[in-house]
Amino acid sequence: MRTTFVFMTGYRKESWFRLSMSRKRAFVLSCVVIVVINVIANFTILYGWSVREGRYELILVTNGELKDVTVWTRLYSFNSSTAILEQVPAGIQVKTFGTGEIEIYIPKLENATKAIIVLNHIKPTETIPPDSYKIYSREYPDPRGDFSNCTLIFSHFVVYGDSPLTEFQIYSNSIIGTSTNNEVDWLLAQSKTKTLTVARFGIGLLSFTIGMFLLWIFGILRVPVLTPLIAAGLVFVYVCLGVGNDFLASFDLSSFSRIILTLLSTFFHGDYGHLIGNISGFLICSSLIETWWKGIGRKAIILWYLSPLILSVAASALVAAGTSLPPIGSSFWIIGLAIANANYAFENRHRINLATSKWDFAALLFTGYVILSASYNYIAYALSYHFKEEEILNAVGHLAFFIFYYASLAVFKAVRHRWALKTSDDKDG
Repeated sequence: MRTTFVFMTGYRKESWFRLSMSRKRAFVLSCVVIVVINVIANFTILYGWSVREGRYELILVTNGELKDVTVWTRLYSFNSSTAILEQVPAGIQVKTFGTGEIEIYIPKLENATKAIIVLNHIKPTETIPPDSYKIYSREYPDPRGDFSNCTLIFSHFVVYGDSPLTEFQIYSNSIIGTSTNNEVDWLLAQSKTKTLTVARFGIGLLSFTIGMFLLWIFGILRVPVLTPLIAAGLVFVYVCLGVGNDFLASFDLSSFSRIILTLLSTFFHGDYGHLIGNISGFLICSSLIETWWKGIGRKAIILWYLSPLILSVAASALVAAGTSLPPIGSSFWIIGLAIANANYAFENRHRINLATSKWDFAALLFTGYVILSASYNYIAYALSYHFKEEEILNAVGHLAFFIFYYASLAVFKAVRHRWALKTSDDKDG
């Protein structure tokens, strides 16, 4: 039995053997482009990365007097005694040791004072792989003394590396904490790892986008183009800018940085595993909207493609109004895309028929997988009665967004239906 490759030309199916020579050449060209881009990238951009040095930063914000407090932390595989103190308020003492230990003593800070302690040029004591999983800093710093008037503690350690293109943040580890009754509550920890692996993934996505665009131009395949391009952008934001805390550290936790981070919150992720997981769901759901939806106007497709993103940013802005950091991640966008696909599948005009619509059924299964993958952890925690506080917050947030977005979709459909009836009545009248 001979295997026949089938291509979608517009809405028609054509086998490889019936394609014109120009279209065959275009298909071969797109494959060559993908291979060439990845080969060149691996031998130029991705070759020769090396760890160079680290940088540690501690930020404290007070609401009242802060006196005789000490913050102790430790860096692993780095010699903190080589560090250069570049910025420190008057009176603050910093001791560094060859073992990587750092002791920061703050004799006094006045009301509403921000202390920024930066240690630069911290040299590694061993050869460090650019893609190591290893944690190079103590996750939780050890504060000692009276922190009752301290409103914010921000500890941030980043590892820089050289590449053929430019200097990159290969690794970072940071945590934000607040003080309540002299007890520090750590709110959010983030680590950026596997930067080189993520860079390879981004280049692969970009080359795939270019190849698919060539096939789309020549009418060989009905393929997604915008989705892999956006996914590649998500990856390169991670590679070039880091995670959300890296951005905050660059702008010293200013109001400007929080506003920009709120607008870009969908594009920042805690670590590479979370990034890859979210992008996988995004690729599935967004590609279905681009290629699976038929008989839907372009404006409606754009609306359901972008509306969950807009709502996600709006939700970030509401949370950021009362906290130091907006929510990070693209879960809301992905859930919204999955809901839109599920709604489209069960529209009266597009019933799932296993006998005639096997591709539609497969698409629905992919959509269901994305929805379940975004919620199975919460279901498992609920069944075992073992909820962590952050899991409760995530579960409530996901569920609330699911209900809100689906309700918005239902309202939009009802208004559209009512408008169609009114228009029809006007024409009859």
